Amino acid sequence: MPANGDIAFPLPLVHDYRSAYSFQMNVGIQHAAARTIPLALFALGAIYKQATSALLILGALAGAMQLLDAGIGLFEHDIGKCAGPLFIAILQFFVVYLLHRSVRITPQTKRG
Repeated sequence: MPANGDIAFPLPLVHDYRSAYSFQMNVGIQHAAARTIPLALFALGAIYKQATSALLILGALAGAMQLLDAGIGLFEHDIGKCAGPLFIAILQFFVVYLLHRSVRITPQTKRG
């Protein structure tokens, strides 16, 4: 039986985990960016166009995404992954409520 494990385990005894770790981080970052960047761009466009109804929808969608993230944290039994998104979701829904209350949205009909 070899003393250092070179024959039984051909992998080196001290393995560099940085490459696999950075790959997993890149995947996580890309996943977060794939859902956040388009929503932020649509929100900026709605702000530029002053489309209140679009802002309400996008704000509710962002709050729902945070609420789902809190649900994932709860499922994983991780209080850190649950409390932060839950706080942001509550704050997001409160801001959407305030925006909805401050602006009356009346349906526009065609008059002809």
